[in-house]
Amino acid sequence: MANGRYSPDRSRRLALIRQVLLRAERDAELPEPLCVQALLQLHDAAELFLVLAAEATSAAVKAAVQFLEYWQPIDDKLVPRQLGHKSSMRAVSDARRGFKHSGVLPSRNEIQRFTRATREFLTDGAQAVFDVAFDETSLTELIPDAKVRNPVQQAERDLAAGELRAATGNAAIAFDALSRRHAPGEEGSDLDWRIYRMRDHLSMKSASLLKVSESVNRDFAQAWDAMLDQLKANEEAIGLVAKGIDYEGYWKFRALTPHVIWTFGSHQSGVPNLGFDDRLTLTVEIVTWCIEFVTVSALAWST
Repeated sequence: MANGRYSPDRSRRLALIRQVLLRAERDAELPEPLCVQALLQLHDAAELFLVLAAEATSAAVKAAVQFLEYWQPIDDKLVPRQLGHKSSMRAVSDARRGFKHSGVLPSRNEIQRFTRATREFLTDGAQAVFDVAFDETSLTELIPDAKVRNPVQQAERDLAAGELRAATGNAAIAFDALSRRHAPGEEGSDLDWRIYRMRDHLSMKSASLLKVSESVNRDFAQAWDAMLDQLKANEEAIGLVAKGIDYEGYWKFRALTPHVIWTFGSHQSGVPNLGFDDRLTLTVEIVTWCIEFVTVSALAWST
């Protein structure tokens, strides 16, 4: 249970530190030498946490404190607990200094070792300073649109309860709300929604409405609808990329989450139908990634 040091502002800052680490972990998987950029982010994440911990504990740090000088003042305030991991974080700091000031490029294996060390430091540090689990910190509360924020937070609760299928469903609903801004059929003054309504929607050109099966044949009708589906998906992807949302991540997300289907009945209820792919085996890691993707996308969209 979080202690008195864990204010809402510090919760948000710790969640941001986690996002910096997650970005570093992704970069650490890149081939050499691209993976080396993760080193700068690892050091930033660790230093941001040290600043936060010093503030939360009222540690007597100097005005121009150096990276390794944070440990003792913070440990003095944490007795009998300690931050620990000073030796491993010294290695991260030394590698970062060598890269930044002397151009020394660590190997990919070294970068991945530094990444594991930084995660261990932040995980143990969050527990020691705030009595919270580092991986449970979330930026979802910063999402401004409640229609996106609420299903994302429900997805987090589903994940915590082990309801992986429900979690991916709510993540998909959140992303659909993000891309639409308003549910289909709902009136609103939002400019994005008015622009959405002004478009010539491809759904009105479906094979069923055009009676393609009768005028040509069934195979052509199926090919026609498949082409329309791809065009609609490409249109959505272009719009999302224009908002700074990761393109590869978008297609991965679509592959891992159910399709959100709006029908006349769901328009009335405000709750869409979900088309799940039962061939997909969900894991905690997959669902966690999906929730993270929606959260980061929502924050990128709002900037």
